[in-house]
Amino acid sequence: AGAKARDLMGLVLDSMGDGVALIEHNRIVYCNKAVADMFSFAGLQEPRGMNVRDVVHRLEAAGDRIVEKGRILSIDERLQRALDPGATSFERRLPSGRYIDVRFATLGEGRLLVVCRDITELRLRQGELEEANAETARSQRLMTDVLDNMIDGVVLVDADGRVLLAQRPEGKS
Repeated sequence: AGAKARDLMGLVLDSMGDGVALIEHNRIVYCNKAVADMFSFAGLQEPRGMNVRDVVHRLEAAGDRIVEKGRILSIDERLQRALDPGATSFERRLPSGRYIDVRFATLGEGRLLVVCRDITELRLRQGELEEANAETARSQRLMTDVLDNMIDGVVLVDADGRVLLAQRPEGKS
């Protein structure tokens, strides 16, 4: 029954869109297909059994860098950040252009759970929303400039006859 449950759990984890990895004493003992797919740019299709330091070296060799406050983290800093006991998380951009949210949770006995979520679509939507908000602000500034500089006054009323905006021409009471 134990082997069947393990196989079923492996099937479930491999079907997930989020990457899941288990590190035990600085070695990757499990990772699902999503992790391998996210980091395939570094030739890490099957990182199981690899030492985490070796994985980070492969990521660096493939051009993967983590920049904090304008400074590239060293391999030791990356390892400390990932393997430090306690829960930690961060977002980062991969060389592939994808954005991921990485979360670490200490499980005890030298085990660390890593969950990676591809947040590229979310980041793209955030960028689109920020651009739309900026465009709205530009349009509002333009409309205010137009209204403030009109010779005639303007009154805007809603369908019920309520005054929504009343703009007098400059210098007139």
